[in-house]
Amino acid sequence: MCCIFTRLIQNMALASMPPDLATPAEKTLELRGDGGTGWSTVWRVALWARLRNPERAYANLKLLITKSTLPNMFDLCPPFQIDGNLGGPAAITEMLIQSTADEISVLPALPRQWPSGSLKGVRVRGGGKLDITWKEGQLTERRLQSDRAKKYRVSYGDRSAEVQIEPGKPLVLDGGLHTIGS
Repeated sequence: MCCIFTRLIQNMALASMPPDLATPAEKTLELRGDGGTGWSTVWRVALWARLRNPERAYANLKLLITKSTLPNMFDLCPPFQIDGNLGGPAAITEMLIQSTADEISVLPALPRQWPSGSLKGVRVRGGGKLDITWKEGQLTERRLQSDRAKKYRVSYGDRSAEVQIEPGKPLVLDGGLHTIGS
């Protein structure tokens, strides 16, 4: 994928992507098609996730695992491609958590094939660490902590809230972004 195209999508606002940018990005991905080598499929997963299209992201992840990955989980494309190997977990994380230095979006591209699950200890931009749990496709808990005082805008679906994290003090929020403890 073109580096400029990738940077454009990575730097777009998380809460809402302007249609004048999202539409051409989606069209470019459509024209390029799905699949390819491991590294290019990983990029497609991450880019579809950033465009908030969970089913296209999942379809490309499935292609990555079934067509571009050996039984030992190494990338199939010769020669050995580390970005195909390490990019898979990064793309999955992009489906579940997206962040900038000041904003965190949770479950932005959760496919219906993952109705329940959890993720623990994921580092987010800005120095935070996040644990999430979801059931039946709905966020049930989010635990955010940081080694330094930090303000984030956290979002889930169409809801968002500003939160202040104190160093070493975890902040626990429910799916409605209400504080439920620490």
